[in-house]
Amino acid sequence: MDFPIRVFEKWKMVCLKCGLVQKVSKVWRCKCGHPLTLITRMEDIQLDPLILTERPLSLWRYREVLPVVEKSIVSLGEPLTPLIQLDLMGLESCFIKLDFLFPTGSFKDRGSSIMISAAKLMGVKEAVEDSSGNAGASVAAYCAKAGISCKVIVPSYASGSKLLQIRAYGAKVVVKGSRSDAANLAMQEAKKGTFYASHVWNPFFIEGTKTFAFEVWEQMERKEPDVVVLPAGHGTLLLGAYKGFLELKELGMIENLPRLFGIQAEGCSPIVDRLHGGSESEGSSHLAEGIMIKDPPRLDEMVKSIVETGGDALTVGDHEIKENWKKLAEKGLFVEPTSAASLAGLEKLMKERLVDRDESIVVPLTGSGLKTPQKIARLIS
Repeated sequence: MDFPIRVFEKWKMVCLKCGLVQKVSKVWRCKCGHPLTLITRMEDIQLDPLILTERPLSLWRYREVLPVVEKSIVSLGEPLTPLIQLDLMGLESCFIKLDFLFPTGSFKDRGSSIMISAAKLMGVKEAVEDSSGNAGASVAAYCAKAGISCKVIVPSYASGSKLLQIRAYGAKVVVKGSRSDAANLAMQEAKKGTFYASHVWNPFFIEGTKTFAFEVWEQMERKEPDVVVLPAGHGTLLLGAYKGFLELKELGMIENLPRLFGIQAEGCSPIVDRLHGGSESEGSSHLAEGIMIKDPPRLDEMVKSIVETGGDALTVGDHEIKENWKKLAEKGLFVEPTSAASLAGLEKLMKERLVDRDESIVVPLTGSGLKTPQKIARLIS
């Protein structure tokens, strides 16, 4: 089915590796084998801050910078997630963004809502995704809302509670070996013509996660924070934050980009390895499987987003994650352990004096504790 290309006339698909530029389509990978990125023609974008105050409190209030049209929107009522100030570590301005309060319980709904809306606009009937949990549940939910048949291919170690959620939305679940085995099988199906609703490869997904930056800007009285500390596995939130703040700067809404810090798990830290010439430590995380990605396809982009903003990346261990998960719970915030990695990272950044106490800092909490009840039961026992 043809789709109205005019909808995408303000965007182009670009390979940041080889420089290939092409029109927007269902294609998810460049001929050179690297991921594609959607680039917005910012000179054609007009975003009036005054108009925003009249719109519903939803990520769709930023529709001028989103590659969708109103008739194709697939929504489950995505809110502007709360940004709350917490008294932590003696910091003067530490803000926690509650991205686990999205409809399916994780920040992945930012990306899925825009990606599946674009899929609907392009006439997609079938979609495939590979995921170890949260992304699969999110894609399955939005496909269900859009009436798109969905298959989610998961590795053998995927959480039982997350598999239950995926199946509840009516998606077909296929269990396939390792994380790379699941991805390879999904790619094989995508090559046959099935829409690849990948939270990693599909460029529309990052168009959704960039709304994180727009929300933070608006919630901080139309200013940028000094620092944003994010979990970094495949890097979809990190890259979305970078793209969003970059677009805000190009629109003249902010003067500077916040420093972005990527937090990774000990024993699986490709960004840290790239930046610092080797792993900071050895080991394997049992609490942060959501960011245990050894070979992320967008690694070059993640490193660039950190370097260009003057940020950095570091690792945290399970003990640090556990202690910071408890701190959050004591503040009334029930998240899955992977979410606590960012707060653990902030604590380490403070100790290493990479962040000053008087800076404004934003830390997203990315997944609900309801996602991993068995793991949390072990934490508190």
